[in-house]
Amino acid sequence: MSKGKYYDGGKTRRDRTERLQKRELFDANRGVIEEEPVDETRLAQKEDYKDLDWLPDDKRKWYVIDTNFILSCVDIIYDPDDEDWRMPLDLRPSLDNAHIIIPAIVFEELNHIKDGHSATRPIARKAFRRLKKFFPNSGRSLQEIMDLSKPIPTGWKKQTISILPLHRNFAKSLPWVPAPTDNDGWIAVTALAATMIRDGLPVNGTVPVEEVLERDNSRKDVVLLTQDNPLISKADLYGVRSKSYSFKERPPFTGLRDLTVPAEMFEKFWQEDGISWQDFSDYMPGEAPFVANEYVVMTPEDDVYPRGYFATGLPFANVARYNKFRKMLFPLRFMKQEQAMPPNAGIATYYDAMNDDTISVIVATGMAGTGKTYQIVRHAVRALGEGKYTSVVLIINSNNGMGTLPGGQERKLEPMVAFCKDAIRSYLASTPEFKKKRDTLRRHGDTDDEPSEAKVNKKPNKYRQLVDELVDEQFEKKRRRAEKAERAEKKVKPNRKTYIELLNEQVDYYYERYFTAIPYEQAQGRTFEDAIIIVDEAQRIIVDEMETFITRLGEKSLLVVCGDINQIKYSSPEKRIKNGLIFTRMIYHDWEGCANIHLTDNMRHEAADVANRNYEKVLAEIGELRF
Repeated sequence: MSKGKYYDGGKTRRDRTERLQKRELFDANRGVIEEEPVDETRLAQKEDYKDLDWLPDDKRKWYVIDTNFILSCVDIIYDPDDEDWRMPLDLRPSLDNAHIIIPAIVFEELNHIKDGHSATRPIARKAFRRLKKFFPNSGRSLQEIMDLSKPIPTGWKKQTISILPLHRNFAKSLPWVPAPTDNDGWIAVTALAATMIRDGLPVNGTVPVEEVLERDNSRKDVVLLTQDNPLISKADLYGVRSKSYSFKERPPFTGLRDLTVPAEMFEKFWQEDGISWQDFSDYMPGEAPFVANEYVVMTPEDDVYPRGYFATGLPFANVARYNKFRKMLFPLRFMKQEQAMPPNAGIATYYDAMNDDTISVIVATGMAGTGKTYQIVRHAVRALGEGKYTSVVLIINSNNGMGTLPGGQERKLEPMVAFCKDAIRSYLASTPEFKKKRDTLRRHGDTDDEPSEAKVNKKPNKYRQLVDELVDEQFEKKRRRAEKAERAEKKVKPNRKTYIELLNEQVDYYYERYFTAIPYEQAQGRTFEDAIIIVDEAQRIIVDEMETFITRLGEKSLLVVCGDINQIKYSSPEKRIKNGLIFTRMIYHDWEGCANIHLTDNMRHEAADVANRNYEKVLAEIGELRF
């Protein structure tokens, strides 16, 4: 197990405290800590931007940004008073000591988005709230705004920021003018105006068109940052240098931490059957506070376990869950109630949350094949047999061509509930009863569930033997008599069902008696009591649909929302924002009745694990046409 992300490996508390004096930002929404990459010479001092010697503007690099840059990474606009501000991770190119220029047309686009119904509307509003701290009452003249001679310090990374409106006569210097509705074209024109201002040329339309035509995009100190291919083409058309940007998305909160901890802390946790948050923070001063029911997989440094740890034989005794009410980390207390040995730590936390009666909502994330759906269906079959619940409700997405399928609603939903039947079949096949039938099948074939007497003793057929010995004139008569007796003997044998027939009958019995599939739109007005509600592939569900049925939860019920969080980052920004899986996790964030489970180990064939590991690599190669 790898070392903890924020544990520096120091052997004493003083060493760890001294090495963790960097500024760290706690993500209140996701429950993680991100380190700010500051220069080594400034680790021990806190910067006061009012006393810094700012670079002159002619020494800075100018970056013109488009609307999509702000919408995809609104944190490039610094706001220390906004608790949601998070430093962009590994932003390329670096914007240290940069002069950030926002075209005035970008403000118009943001204003249109702010007043519209797009999913990016909250981001546009947040951008305006942050920009409001810089530009109103800035004390600049109109001329200083037009020629970018007095940019405003942002207070972070020695940056400055400006808004660049175009002079109404600037179009007279252009060989061609964009259409009035071509916002991308006007952003490119604004970037051209920035390059001319950098060269000391006026932008009031007095520069001859011939001089503008002689310009090229060779200069590197004014760059348009965008990933919009049409805008890149238009920028090149006006002789403006453009460059793509990139940044790392912050790791999502999963509810599971994998940490390497001091050996003395682990011994205290194991000996005292738990550890308080205060003691944990003393040993691990750089760790973020826990949220309710967050799980921790602890590994002692240098794998030094307490004496007697392995002799007890307790599975996953190094996994703990945070109790928000008592502010303590406790070992898993409900895992054993599942009556099955979990194959990995993630499944162990899943078992613990399933069997805790105080947990009403489980958000299970993980890649394909990690057991998100199988484990909850397996638990449902066992819990139904014990009378803990009376039914299981499957929430189905009916917007994938269900209306084109033949038959009634049950027939139409049959392909969409196949995952549930497969999980039931897999669970029943692992029970002792069906394991015995499977062994019988392997020994005696697929005709009987028990070996017949003829197969055991291997006696020859007496009628066939009699027919073979008869060679007289009554051969045909005796042969027919022998075949008739043989057919009569076969009719006496009971018609035994094969293994697969018995298994499918049992699967259909469980599903038809306990399971119900409901499309999203039919969940309105329903209240699900004494039931397990399973939502699969929740990353494909929009917020409005998810809100419809997460409010349907009744008494003594359990809501389980499953999805693959890795598939979200490949979606469009609107789909990422209106994602039901993220929405559910944020709705129940830090609530004592919700547990977040994250599964990482593949439970299927090795081929599925290879596909998951190589997915991003192959996707990048396809995008670069390197195949």
